[in-house]
Amino acid sequence: MAVPTLATIAVGDKITAAYLTSIKTYLDFLAEPPRVKAWQSGSGQVFTTGTAAVVQYNSESWDTDSMHNTVTNNSRITIVTPGRYLFTGSVGWPSNSSGYRNAILLKNGAAVARCQAAASPTTNNTVQQVIGEDLAVAGDYYEVQAVQTSGGSLTLVTGVDYTWFSAVWTGN
Repeated sequence: MAVPTLATIAVGDKITAAYLTSIKTYLDFLAEPPRVKAWQSGSGQVFTTGTAAVVQYNSESWDTDSMHNTVTNNSRITIVTPGRYLFTGSVGWPSNSSGYRNAILLKNGAAVARCQAAASPTTNNTVQQVIGEDLAVAGDYYEVQAVQTSGGSLTLVTGVDYTWFSAVWTGN
């Protein structure tokens, strides 16, 4: 999907149907910009203590611009339409009182934003979010990397409310 361009009009020009159509096309794009929300369903991904890995997402709530694939590179949101995007990732950790949890937003493999949390009490899950806004070009890809230091393996809590990743186009 490309960002529509508005036709230009100069002083003295007549407003044409083509000009009005360009305005409608642009407003339609702004009302429904490129966006995606992918999430982890089924049995959760296992994270070994002290080992960072990218979170994988095998389900989608929506994907209006073919930015995510549930099979190939399913950890990635790959930009199709250039512009500014707001990225939000959520990692659902099971209750465990040891160590820390870390979530990192990556762009093309390099850190853009971080969120570190202390381990949760033994009776509650930890839902950790990482948020970042970035200017992207077509082909840039974003991932959420997570790590935990509980001393053992932890399996992520799955579901659309726990472990998910989204992007929304916010402008040029």
